Amino acid sequence: MKKRQILKILMIVIVFSFFTYSFTYFGATALSTQKDVEPIFSDHTFIGTIDVSNKTKEEAEALLEARWNEWSSNAAVALIHKEQAYSVSPESLTLLTDKTVSSASDGQQNELSVEMKSLTGILPDTISNRLNVEGLENGLTEAIQGFNENIVIELGRYLPQEEPIEVSSVSIKLSENNEEFLSFIKSFPTIDLEAESQFSLESFVKENELPELSDHTYSQIATAIYQAILPTNFLISERHISRELSENIEPGSEAKVQFNKRMDFRVYNPNASTYTIDFNWNSPYLEVTVKGEPFLYKYSIHTLDKQEFKPRTIKQFSPLLKAGQKSVIVEGSPGVIVKVVRETHTEEGELVKTEVLSEDFYPPVHRIEVHPLEAAPTVPESGTAAGEDTAVLPGAGDLNAQPDQSTGETSPGQDEGEDATDKEADMEEDGLFGKPNEEPK
Repeated sequence: MKKRQILKILMIVIVFSFFTYSFTYFGATALSTQKDVEPIFSDHTFIGTIDVSNKTKEEAEALLEARWNEWSSNAAVALIHKEQAYSVSPESLTLLTDKTVSSASDGQQNELSVEMKSLTGILPDTISNRLNVEGLENGLTEAIQGFNENIVIELGRYLPQEEPIEVSSVSIKLSENNEEFLSFIKSFPTIDLEAESQFSLESFVKENELPELSDHTYSQIATAIYQAILPTNFLISERHISRELSENIEPGSEAKVQFNKRMDFRVYNPNASTYTIDFNWNSPYLEVTVKGEPFLYKYSIHTLDKQEFKPRTIKQFSPLLKAGQKSVIVEGSPGVIVKVVRETHTEEGELVKTEVLSEDFYPPVHRIEVHPLEAAPTVPESGTAAGEDTAVLPGAGDLNAQPDQSTGETSPGQDEGEDATDKEADMEEDGLFGKPNEEPK
């Protein structure tokens, strides 16, 4: 009897122990298996632009790796410092897949984690030694979030700010009676050329509600700015020139504006920092200075292929003059054509680039003489005397009349209406004065 009770108790203990062990072992295995098949990420979960909703960690990692490989095979990454671009291979960037997926939160937008390898050999030591590498890495990571295939990073954001210096200056001699011009530079001794933006003289005048000044004054301002920015990397968006050069202006250095004829002066600043143009009046010279961060390269301006064209002599005859008398109405001046070229050099003097900025043409101004009627020469059938480019006009008119020599404006970007006016004027002149070897009528 006693043995039976002991056996019963022993059987109960064995059965209970087996049940407890089975529940612990198989229950944990079942729960673990159930957990593995459940999605790790809930709905509306994104890593970068990749939707990982209802995906396991392994599935999310596979999606990210595939998208990263696709991006890196087509991506172009450039680091820009001033005027120089440095190409970075996507292989220099590593996607930290495990860190990215592990740190992702359910139901929200998550960022990629990217690591940048050393930039040795990509950037010069003068840049890399001062570079905020951590900031650049964060900037690259931010740019890659959308898997953009063309990424441009401005290194100036991750370098110590440089003190502004004088990058260009010019001294222009002005004629007397420049009250309007002096009034302008007194009100605006400094003009800002904002970073990566375009400056328009016409817009500047309108925005600041300046009093209406003459076209000549605004042309002087445009010319001063143009000459100052020529030896820089600024881009000339719009520029016009006159038919005749003004006093104290060399060919290739003029900028004419006439707002009522839609002739503006515009320049683009491609740099990541703002530059200023300072005006300083030191009679009779106007000193114009461009200040800002130092350029990576040095710029110089040259004029090439300059050619001059001799003016013709136009003879008129008048009964008001006596024999031996002669009156010169217009002295005349030669025409000229010239190319303006900008050269870019490294600090060591190596030529990087040569570009033609403009090709300016100023037609000759013909000399006009008035002779007495009885002094009219007889022109041989073969033409004028050897070596003389002369046209004879048998009519006369008022000796005091001054013919208008500025029949229009010429510029690379002038309006078609102005081109037509100039062509008509040339046709009228050819028809009126004839050719050098043509008999007088």
